[in-house]
Amino acid sequence: MKKKPVIGDKNLPESRQINVNPPRTRHTRNIPTGSVPDIKWTFSFQYFGQAHLFGLDQTDANWLAGFLERLRDLSGKSINEVARPGALHKALRYHKIDWNHRNTPVDRQHFNWLPKAILNNEDEFPFVQFAVSKALGRIVGFWDPDSVFQILVVDRNHNLQPSKKHNWQIRNTFMIESEFDKLRLKIDAIKNRKCEDPNCSIRGELHSIETCMIDLDIFILCLDEAFANRLHEIRSPELSIRDILEHGILANS
Repeated sequence: MKKKPVIGDKNLPESRQINVNPPRTRHTRNIPTGSVPDIKWTFSFQYFGQAHLFGLDQTDANWLAGFLERLRDLSGKSINEVARPGALHKALRYHKIDWNHRNTPVDRQHFNWLPKAILNNEDEFPFVQFAVSKALGRIVGFWDPDSVFQILVVDRNHNLQPSKKHNWQIRNTFMIESEFDKLRLKIDAIKNRKCEDPNCSIRGELHSIETCMIDLDIFILCLDEAFANRLHEIRSPELSIRDILEHGILANS
């Protein structure tokens, strides 16, 4: 199946845009240094996205394992330990993004899904990068006001700061769509089909799906074996897990 190239310089569809409040500036900092309390690194994917030249089509299970292991290892390090010049700092190739670097193919405005209060404030929110590993690409992001590292993109092919090792080349990437995104595209395609019956109930039900799919709260519940078995016994075509949960909430409200 032909892969779909990512268009990074266009706005995301409205349903995929992230609505956030302007960032707090009480405690903003550039690249943390020794003045930062000795706290552990934490990561957030709140602003993560795929974009032109930063798609994930070339990833596999081994790459994913390396990526997650890198985040796990860094979660055990303090911000000072990583950000201050030293052996670990050098090993991670941790540095600010140099937008004037040789053959850098994009500028900061390329990442236009960020809130403007962040995107247009390079002084307080400079982008930095560090290595997944020597061969597995870079993680690009910025520090938020609470000293959380916000992961912006994963640069699998070292495209943001091309290297001499690869003769300063830019290698294209393609976006991988999630199963959720694929489902939404299929539903949208069906909704846009013409129906000869103006009172078609199926068409109306399809349009109501969107209200359940956007801003959906998702909970993961862990039940012991006895409760899990009982839940399976209660479930039926007429009574879903959602129905059971809603009845329980209403009974205790």
